[in-house]
Amino acid sequence: MLTQIVLTQFKIHKATVLSLGDMLSVLTGENNSGKSSLLEAILIFQECYRITLTQIQRSNAKSVKAGQLQVGQYEFLSEFISAFASVRSENYLELFYQQSNTFNITVKLQLDEHPIELGFEVTKARNQTAYQITPQINAAELLTLNRYKPTQLISVIKSSPVASIVRNESYLHPCMLDKVISENATSHATMRNRLLRLNNQHRLDELQSQLRYIMGYDHFELRVQFDMNRDLYITAEFRRDSGQSFQDIAMLGSGTLQMLEVLISLNLQRDAKVRIVLLDEPDSYLHRHLQNQLLAKLRDIAINGVQIITTTHNEQIIAACKLSELLHLADPAEGMRVQSLSADLPKGRRVGLLASVERSRLYQRLGISGSAMSVLEAVEADVVVLVEGETDATLIAGLQARREQIFPVSSPKKVAFWSLNGISDLANKLKYWQELLSQIKNERSIWQKSVLVLDDDFLSHDETRCLGEVIKKRHHIDTLFWGSYTIESTLLANQHAFAKTLAKMFQKNHENIYQRLQNLIVTGPKLTDKIAAIEGQRKARSADFAGFDDKSLSQLTQGNAYVAYRTELEVAPNDIHRYYDKKDVFELLETLYSQYREEYNQTFTLSELDCWLEVLSNTDASEWQPQWTQLLRRIYG
Repeated sequence: MLTQIVLTQFKIHKATVLSLGDMLSVLTGENNSGKSSLLEAILIFQECYRITLTQIQRSNAKSVKAGQLQVGQYEFLSEFISAFASVRSENYLELFYQQSNTFNITVKLQLDEHPIELGFEVTKARNQTAYQITPQINAAELLTLNRYKPTQLISVIKSSPVASIVRNESYLHPCMLDKVISENATSHATMRNRLLRLNNQHRLDELQSQLRYIMGYDHFELRVQFDMNRDLYITAEFRRDSGQSFQDIAMLGSGTLQMLEVLISLNLQRDAKVRIVLLDEPDSYLHRHLQNQLLAKLRDIAINGVQIITTTHNEQIIAACKLSELLHLADPAEGMRVQSLSADLPKGRRVGLLASVERSRLYQRLGISGSAMSVLEAVEADVVVLVEGETDATLIAGLQARREQIFPVSSPKKVAFWSLNGISDLANKLKYWQELLSQIKNERSIWQKSVLVLDDDFLSHDETRCLGEVIKKRHHIDTLFWGSYTIESTLLANQHAFAKTLAKMFQKNHENIYQRLQNLIVTGPKLTDKIAAIEGQRKARSADFAGFDDKSLSQLTQGNAYVAYRTELEVAPNDIHRYYDKKDVFELLETLYSQYREEYNQTFTLSELDCWLEVLSNTDASEWQPQWTQLLRRIYG
C-alpha cells in the first residue's frame, strides 16, 4: 500500500507531502492545484522503479562486496533516459518547478508490517536532452524489499476520461500490451485488447456485473472475439437485451463507455503486491444519479486490496465521500501538506442539519454553497439520524468509522445527522420536524428514512420500550436507545473489555488496569448517591414526554413506575453504565490518565469528547462493546 508521496520541485509542486490513509483517496481542488500532476508523479515513480531496478549478476558488485546483498537479488542503479514514456510532455523543462534543475519523487510503501521509503532524484542532463535518474533507498530497506518479488511489486494503471473509441483496434501481443499499459499510452486505444485479456482470464462476467450495478442496467452483455489465424482486428460487442443483436462497443453512450474504461483498469489489477489505479475524473459523462453507485463500487474494489486514487471537481462525489477519503489541494507553489479531512465526525450547527466543520470549509474553498450541499446530503442519504445534540452525532459517526476499520463493510449506508438540541418538549419537537422533513424529498422524504437515537437517561427498559412504541405510533419513526445512561456510559457496559483498551493505551498490564478500574468504581458514585439526580431527571422527563399523553411516560416519579425502576437497578449492582453519566465517565478516565500518563500528571488537557474518541481509536475487536454493534447495525446496516 502507498501511504505517502513527497514531491519536491516537480511541475507546479514546490514541496508537497500527500498522506494517503484509506484504500480510496479522492483528490479535490481548484484548477491548477496540482491534482493531475500528482497522478503523473506516481506514474513517473513507477517508471523510475522499473528502469533502475537491476538484478545483481556478479559477485564483485559493490553491494555484494559490502555484504549488503547477494548475487541474484535486486538493487537500484542510476540511469539516463531521453524521455518518460508514461508522461506525454512536449517540453523537456515542463517537469521541473520554475528554473530548478532537479525534482524528487519519494514514496512510502507499507508491505505487510514493513514500511519502506523509496525515492528518485531526476536531474537535467546532457545539455537538457536527457534525464538522469538517481535512486534513493537505504541498505536496510533494500534488503527488506528483496524479501518480496521486486520485479512484480508495484503495478500502477491510469484511466482517463474517454468519450469515444476507434472502431478498428489491432491485436497486441501480451508483452506489448503490458508495455503500453505501463507507459500509460492513450488508454482507450487499447480498450478492445484489454477486454480480450479479461475475457481470456474468465473475468468478463465480473466486469459486466459491476457495470450493470453502476449504470442500473437490468441486462448488459459483452462479447469479445479474436482469431489469431483469421482476424486482423479485435471484435468487441455489447447488447442491452438478450433478445437484441450485438453492436460494436463504439456505439456505447459516453457515460457507459467511461464506466467501461474505469472498470477495465480496476479489474486488470490482480497480481502485484502494491496495486494502484489512478482515475482522472472517473465521473465524467456520468449522470449524477449514477455517481453514488460508482463511489460504492470503488469502495468495494478498494476493500479487496486495490488502492484507488482519483481526482474530481464533482460536487455530488465530494458530498458522498467520507471525510477520511477526501484530500484537498490548496496552493502547490507555497508548499503544502495534504491529508484526509479527518474522520467523518459532524461538528456543525446546534440545531438542524449537522454539516461537519471540515466539509463546510471544503465547500467554501471550492466555491460551493455549504447550506445547499448539507441539505443535498440529507436528501440523498440512505438514513438520517435525529440525535439529541451535536456531540451524539460526533460519537455515532466516530463509532462507525472505527467499526469499519475493525470490521470492514463493503457498502455501508450513507448517513446524515439532524440535531434536536435536547429532548425537552420532545412530542412538539418531533411534530415540527416531521412536518418540515416530510416536505423535503427525493425518492423518499427525509422523514421517511429518519431514525431517532436517544439516551436511556434514568428510564427502565419497559419505559424506553413504551416511549419507542408511542413515538412510532404518533410520528412514524423508529427510536433506538443505547441501553446505557448515555453513549459515553457504554464504555462501562463490559468493564473487562474497557480495561483491555486502557491497558493498550497506557502500556500496562491488563489485570493491573482492571483492578485499578474496579478500585475507582468502588470509591466512585453509588446508586444511593444518585437518588436525588434520578428523581430530578425523571420529574423533568415527565414534563418532556407530557405531550405524548401517555400515563406511563408522564408519571415517571409516581407509584409503581419509580419503584420498578429502582428495583431494576438494585438487582444488577455491576450495571453502573445504567446510571453513570458522561461526567462520571470522564472523571474516571481523568484519574486514570493522571496516574498512567506522565504528560497529564500536572494538567489534564483533553476535552471529554477528545478523551472518549482517543479511547475509541485504541479499541480493537476483542474490546468492542456489543451495545455499539446492536445500534450501529440498525443505522448503517
